[in-house]
Amino acid sequence: MKPSAIRIERMLEKIEARLVPPPRKCLRVVIHEGDDEAAAKQKALAEHIAARSEDAGRTVKDFNWVVHEIVHPKFIIGADGSVRWPDETIEEGEFDRGEAEGARRAYSRPLRRCGPHG
Repeated sequence: MKPSAIRIERMLEKIEARLVPPPRKCLRVVIHEGDDEAAAKQKALAEHIAARSEDAGRTVKDFNWVVHEIVHPKFIIGADGSVRWPDETIEEGEFDRGEAEGARRAYSRPLRRCGPHG
């Protein structure tokens, strides 16, 4: 029994479907607060296409994006635990070594566990 043209076409469709890579679910980019997100996405896409040529021709809109934005704190924690906000100006020499050590200690405390094991 010879395979018919329709049967051969169906077999070829199945084989081609397995050969085509699955669509990329998402790309990610890390930016700092105030950076241009669109430019960062373009750069990440160019790097991705350089590594994976099968995605050539796809645009930024063709991907789902995970954007990690690094936000810099706008406050200072003093040695006594007080918090100063940006509208409170800091004069030269006002932020002394003691406050710097206090801020370092505040950020280096170990995290506490939550729940029954904590």
